[in-house]
Amino acid sequence: MRAPAASRGSSWIAGAALGLLAGFLLLESPLFGLVVLSAAAVLVAVKGDRNSGFGGLLIGLGGTWTLLLGRVKFSCTVNSGCAAPTIDTYLAIGIAILVLGSALSLGAVRARCGRN
Repeated sequence: MRAPAASRGSSWIAGAALGLLAGFLLLESPLFGLVVLSAAAVLVAVKGDRNSGFGGLLIGLGGTWTLLLGRVKFSCTVNSGCAAPTIDTYLAIGIAILVLGSALSLGAVRARCGRN
């Protein structure tokens, strides 16, 4: 059964908001962030359009990591008193999650346009 168009859009927005929250919490308090991310994934899987919801969740999560870790990576230098040499892997993971969420969201939009 297909979700109505309004449900698809709200699923994406809810997923993105939960992804932003989970992404921030994973960086600040990993255990609590993992709990929030798990609850968000279950909520997205149960309610609304799954592809749109998971696409929004991954975009929110990956976007948060990319934005925050990218800012640290590019603004911290040894001369400025801070250095972030070990965050390259986490930054790459954030970008990969962002790309995956974008692909999933684009696929959900393309599927919706192809059916209507």
